[in-house]
Amino acid sequence: MKERIYIRLFIISVLCLSVLGCSSGGSDSASGPALSTEERADEAPLIQDQDQGIVAGLNLDENISEEALISSNGEISWIDGLEGKALFLDSDGEFLSIPDSSDLDLPGNGALSVWVYPVEHVDFAGILHKGTETDFSDEAWSLQYWTSYKPAILLHNEAGVQKQITSDAALELDRWHHLAASWGFEEADGKSWFRFYVDGIKKGELDISSFLPVKNSAGDLIIGSQLPESHSTTYGHITFRGAIDNILIYSRPLTEEEITDLYNEYSGL
Repeated sequence: MKERIYIRLFIISVLCLSVLGCSSGGSDSASGPALSTEERADEAPLIQDQDQGIVAGLNLDENISEEALISSNGEISWIDGLEGKALFLDSDGEFLSIPDSSDLDLPGNGALSVWVYPVEHVDFAGILHKGTETDFSDEAWSLQYWTSYKPAILLHNEAGVQKQITSDAALELDRWHHLAASWGFEEADGKSWFRFYVDGIKKGELDISSFLPVKNSAGDLIIGSQLPESHSTTYGHITFRGAIDNILIYSRPLTEEEITDLYNEYSGL
């Protein structure tokens, strides 16, 4: 992997809201890898690498200060992650919230990369969700579960059209998985492509040349849930149950080789 140069941009707000019921299935396991309740002491910066095209990244290895923590539901949990720490979510309404910025607008080119460790499946659980409205009217892109707990990536444009690629199977519980999505223009054929990968394997691709640009949403980036407010008594905040680590958001497409490299970096864990 090429060396990444991380530049601090701004501090994350961490929100942990009251617990609400959320329908779920699969395992009742509440355990994750090496759970720790270690106090987080310092700031947790959002990071950027202009050379690599990373507009927002969070490795969660840095500590989070008390000043950056807003909690009405007890402590945010942290576990031993891929390297350093990872966020661990085990109750509905837990998430990290990254304020909206122009860096998070990915109208024509973009990519997402994240590692997840699911311990329980939840219908439509959010992993990386750009938008905050409970009717999803400001949703720009969303990496989340779809039906039967299959991971999916959704893009929305200003006309309200949605493009979606869904994996063919649910993620196996109690192990790390790499999820990656990429979209953008390719000079070779003059088209813009949208692709989704699970554990380094391409799960689908779409020609989105006539679909772009992706919506410019004023909503925050929600990590670990779909919504900062409860959608309903049935779904709550639609929170992922498990660990999330090494989040990278790019303003350019990733090649298949780059996605393979990102997967291989931790594929043995």
